[in-house]
Amino acid sequence: MTSRLVLLFAFSLLVSQSLVSAQSYPASGVYLYLGESILTVLSQDFTASVMNAINAYTDTPPYSGSGSGVDFTFSSFQYDIYLGDMSWGYGYEPSSAQIDWTPFTFTITFNYHICSTDWPHPCEDGWVKIYTTDNNVILESVIVFDYTGATVYLNDSFAGLAFQQGDINIYVQCTNSICVISPSDIANAIAQNFVATFQRSVEKVVNDVIRDKFNDIELFRPINLKDGTLDIDLDGEFYIVQTFDSTPPVIFTSSGAVVENSDGDIIFPPFEPSIVPDTVLENSTYEANIYFTPYVIDCAFWSMGTLGELNAELTPNEVPKSSPVQLNTNDPFFSSVVPGLSKYPNMNITVDVTYLQTLPAYIDNEGIHPGGNFSLAFSLTSDTKPDLQNAWVLGVGIILDLELKASLIDQNFTFSFLLKNETSSVTVISSQVGDVITEGFVQLFQLLIQAVPPVIKGMSLFFPDFVSPSGFDIIYGDGYVGIGVNVV
Repeated sequence: MTSRLVLLFAFSLLVSQSLVSAQSYPASGVYLYLGESILTVLSQDFTASVMNAINAYTDTPPYSGSGSGVDFTFSSFQYDIYLGDMSWGYGYEPSSAQIDWTPFTFTITFNYHICSTDWPHPCEDGWVKIYTTDNNVILESVIVFDYTGATVYLNDSFAGLAFQQGDINIYVQCTNSICVISPSDIANAIAQNFVATFQRSVEKVVNDVIRDKFNDIELFRPINLKDGTLDIDLDGEFYIVQTFDSTPPVIFTSSGAVVENSDGDIIFPPFEPSIVPDTVLENSTYEANIYFTPYVIDCAFWSMGTLGELNAELTPNEVPKSSPVQLNTNDPFFSSVVPGLSKYPNMNITVDVTYLQTLPAYIDNEGIHPGGNFSLAFSLTSDTKPDLQNAWVLGVGIILDLELKASLIDQNFTFSFLLKNETSSVTVISSQVGDVITEGFVQLFQLLIQAVPPVIKGMSLFFPDFVSPSGFDIIYGDGYVGIGVNVV
């Protein structure tokens, strides 16, 4: 039985790219900021999970191959590893981050069966111990972020080692009574193939941990509407606020809302985001922030309009008897604002509301102000008289004054909007009944707004389990509204 101590030369040497802090960000609809403290807790938990999972991993499949004059099979892998501090920077793939663990120390043992390719083809069995000799080895991993829908997915696309000659040794123990294969042939075969085998195992373990902890993070749940779904398109980028050191804050951006119609087609809005809250992104006093720009508000308004959710037909039967205005030509309001209705006594009025376009929303210290243009077609109907379709048609522009409200229950933020006021403008598109006094309709809309339920349902944001929010503040700025989150 022969013992051999052989220096293992470099399998591969990975050189990290030079990383710089993101100085500017693209115009987007949503910005999510995660601070250093919360990411430190996350990295420690992730590191411990990866380390424990690798040490417990016994499913590395046998690996067979040829090289350096031998045919070999490696099997029965066992790992004893330690992962040091985790740091990250930009990865070399799109939408990816490179994670480094320093130091990475390990002892890995496995069995081998090797046969020489030279006649008379002797074979040997034994075991191998590969171990680090110092704290200079780094485990590198590239994590790709896929957030092209409402759900976030992460994937470990690469794992590798960075080290110098002399950082890793190999110990070979032949268990046969006669061992004749050259130690250098065994060492070379291991050196040429160990990294690939180890890399595949690490990638699988890291992906298992990612799936367990982070995948299927449904940040925004869709709103089911009458003819489709209002969703959030998370297609964007992520940015690292500082250079590649320790656990710098990160910023995720996403482009906003989309709709999915009843046929399953995804429809993107015909406009682009234009506002970047640069001054607040890198100077947060909270551990997590989420900022919304007018683009998201415009997308939500446009999405509902595109799906027909903002279209309506109002008939006399839908107006409560207690309402001060009734849909009838004898009603004092209609007879005063459309005097020509005196020629059409006691006829019912139906109103067809049609969404035309979204008006650009704006956000200021007073709140959120979305708007849209609509057409209102008033028709006269009767059981005893001929109907008059589109007796008069109005063009109406409405701007709402909303205040963002939020509630926090466990990991769930629920957003809603308090309707405070509205501003409308009215023009006459056509009339078959003579003059229409538009100012009267402006007053009517102000009256109707008081009857609308003041709280408009919004969306929910779900924090992953590794984030424990303890409180929040709502922040208004020039062109954005945000929520600053404190964590335990």
